[in-house]
Amino acid sequence: IASIMNRVRDLKNKYRNEDNITDELNCTKISADTTGHPLSLVSGSGHLSGTVNQIMMTANNPEDWLCFLLRLERKGVPQTDAHLLNRLIGRYSQAVTALPAEKHSQDESYARILVRFAELKALQDPEEARDQFHLARLNCKKFAFVHVAFAQFELARGNLKKCKQLLQKAVECSAVPLEMLETALQNFHSQKKQLLSDEEK
Repeated sequence: IASIMNRVRDLKNKYRNEDNITDELNCTKISADTTGHPLSLVSGSGHLSGTVNQIMMTANNPEDWLCFLLRLERKGVPQTDAHLLNRLIGRYSQAVTALPAEKHSQDESYARILVRFAELKALQDPEEARDQFHLARLNCKKFAFVHVAFAQFELARGNLKKCKQLLQKAVECSAVPLEMLETALQNFHSQKKQLLSDEEK
């Protein structure tokens, strides 16, 4: 736990923001332009500017990729903006390709990239999305949210049996936190459309 807290503290120091606007992982230091113009990435080594290739040439870690992708996603609503959706899918695909699974499978940011990529693919091609969810589950099975996201995908398509199986298998493989899986199963049995509410995520 101490090492995790140190890592969180390091991340916070790395991405400290002067105007105290915080978002996921405190990554407000990465600014992205959806037109393909340079993004600027501020790290401990000072100010670096360049395209997304800058991330790949520096640390090339899941945290930086996730920050960049989340900033890009906030430029609009991918569910209604086909151009943004295509751009996001391209960037998520680039991130997945750039980050080797064997190196990052224990990294939560990497798992979140895989899950979000699958969720975005679901807006275009459910079968490809299912493949991506399988990949996320295979590579990052210790994270409960990976299993819940896959189960939610199946539930939304009316595959109740598959949804329940995914949640039960997640419990069997000791994904954490267990409470998240228990809540999702309770909501499933209560026939709720959402396995987890925003508050429960």
